[in-house]
Amino acid sequence: MKHKLITLLFLIALGFSFNLITPTDSKAGAFGCAKDADGAIIVQRLAETFFDLTSGTQDNQCSEEPDFYKVLIYKVAICKKDPFTASGLALPNYDSCVILIDDFNKTDTDATIIQPGLETLLPIPESIIPVGTYPFATLVVDSKIKIKHTQTYAYKAGLASHKGMRGFEAIAGSDNDDLGNGVLNTFCWSLAKVTTLHNAGYAANNAYPVAHGLGSSTAVIEPIPEQAQATMQCGAAAGTAAYATEIIDDMRDSDNGGFVSFENYGSVADSTGLDGIEMAVLLLKDEATISDGVNNSRLLSVNYKYATPIEITDQTIGLNVRIKTSSAISLDFGWDNTNKAVWGTKVGANAFTTQFLTKTKRSRGAWR
Repeated sequence: MKHKLITLLFLIALGFSFNLITPTDSKAGAFGCAKDADGAIIVQRLAETFFDLTSGTQDNQCSEEPDFYKVLIYKVAICKKDPFTASGLALPNYDSCVILIDDFNKTDTDATIIQPGLETLLPIPESIIPVGTYPFATLVVDSKIKIKHTQTYAYKAGLASHKGMRGFEAIAGSDNDDLGNGVLNTFCWSLAKVTTLHNAGYAANNAYPVAHGLGSSTAVIEPIPEQAQATMQCGAAAGTAAYATEIIDDMRDSDNGGFVSFENYGSVADSTGLDGIEMAVLLLKDEATISDGVNNSRLLSVNYKYATPIEITDQTIGLNVRIKTSSAISLDFGWDNTNKAVWGTKVGANAFTTQFLTKTKRSRGAWR
């Protein structure tokens, strides 16, 4: 039996996590930092690891819920059989899938923007979904994830002998004293800089930024604690944040070895807090071509396996897709010991989650 799904609203969650599938300085949920009573992240010490994580360990980054998180979603499907081929040997197989979204002509203006506290729903066209059990789902998204964020910082007593949280100062001839000695800046905001998951840097007009559609004048920043490479600007008052971009381009387990286009299934529990979900990823050049190198990693095929499948019954009268963030940004900083300054080195992309929601009609016509 087939049932027409028109309106919206269920109980299966999908975890979508970049830092799970490859190692990076950008970490998710468990890597939040200690804050003061006003919610400002506390700078605890002047050293390479100047934050205290909520777990009690020390680190150089803090994972937060971003103010704005933008992702371009081209394709969404639920599947009766696994669309992913182990070890990324083949393109996803959609033969058992119901395609809910399929539009590769989208542009940046069509991207989904997620904000804290606001429900973000993907517009799903009317679909015919056969009754059945769907243990798998798959998405294809742009490999460029964009984040805009402003963060407040505070300083532990006794840390006055440094130059504060530092940020890029766009004034010709300025130097590392652009914000003044000892200024304890309390705000940092993202700049329109581009980084990669594995922290590689590329000059403007290099083949890499051109291949990723960044234009000939855009450089890709290697995260280094210095003024020219800073990815955040800081000051005593908040400025105007811009979208930073991180490109997810390589599935290597380390910085050694050659390019890897896939990651096999693994649990998302550590990074999303959601049990019973596994995820596998394949990098694509386009929908019909597996990526053969970082320049061609322009799409992410993300595949989910559920311990509790999505169930479509003859009482299901609606389906919706909701996405949200929690610790989906990693604010990475570097310590410049020469100038005694803390520089923003990366605005990294962490997890967002996706929920499939169904609406079921009760026998007496009520809803639940």
